[in-house]
Amino acid sequence: VNVPLSIKLLESGELKFRLIHSGCRYAFASESQQSKILELKDDLPDMDHFISLDNIDREEPDEIDLSLLKEKGKKLLETQPGKFLERWQSVEEEDLAVISYTSGTTSNPKGIMLMHRNFVANVQQISGIFNLQPGEKIFLVIPWDHSFAHTAGLYASIYLGCGVAPVDFGKSPMEALRNFPKNIPATRSSMIQNS
Repeated sequence: VNVPLSIKLLESGELKFRLIHSGCRYAFASESQQSKILELKDDLPDMDHFISLDNIDREEPDEIDLSLLKEKGKKLLETQPGKFLERWQSVEEEDLAVISYTSGTTSNPKGIMLMHRNFVANVQQISGIFNLQPGEKIFLVIPWDHSFAHTAGLYASIYLGCGVAPVDFGKSPMEALRNFPKNIPATRSSMIQNS
């Protein structure tokens, strides 16, 4: 189950609540965001691994980078190919796919539980609208913790065989806006996805 979290979560309480409430066991984050989660490490007893999307130089057994995780995945596929197939084929359309949290401006955020079937139906509808070919890219501007970004940006891209190029959000909304002119040509995107 995927639990997308906003990079805008600054207060440790907001982040801690979502990680504990969702029962999160693995946290994937870029190095710039990882420090927020690692500060809470002692308060997250159910967390098995902290996975950095960037290369890291740490010796902690529960902190690894994505390249090491990929290596472990390749070895698992070589040594136990049936394990992955068994897990993949056990997923049903009514199984939970994503817990998407509300902003929590009035009280604790609510976890919206979305099933695989929710996304599959929406992705099939959306893909008929997009005029994209496999190998093209979508420049995704919407924060990835939004359900629309998941559906129209990430999952539709996967379904269509397209790549996703994120905007470099920076440290503020203004910095993100300033990054648009350099990110668009750098990503060579075929379509810009914005709210």
